[in-house]
Amino acid sequence: MTATPALARTHKKNKGSLTGTLVSMLLFFIPLASMAGAAYIRAQSPAKEPAITESKDLLTKQLKIIKHEIDEKVGRNGTS
Repeated sequence: MTATPALARTHKKNKGSLTGTLVSMLLFFIPLASMAGAAYIRAQSPAKEPAITESKDLLTKQLKIIKHEIDEKVGRNGTS
């Protein structure tokens, strides 16, 4: 009969170890995921600014070219 209480104590240790492992993993991964998310957001912000500026510059150049072509066509049609 002494083997039964020892077996019961071993069973309780094993039963709690999964819960303890899961809690430990959550306590480790939640801050890790938070820091990774914050780092991703910080990295994205500076990358957007040059892309926006480049897009604006490209659009401005294209509009100047279109305006120049329209002015040329209007000038040719106005002299006829």
